[in-house]
Amino acid sequence: MMKLVIILVVLLLLSFPTY
Repeated sequence: MMKLVIILVVLLLLSFPTY
């Protein structure tokens, strides 16, 4: 359950430019 949430957050961070 938590792993899925973490993966979703990581994908969102990677999809959006962090600069």
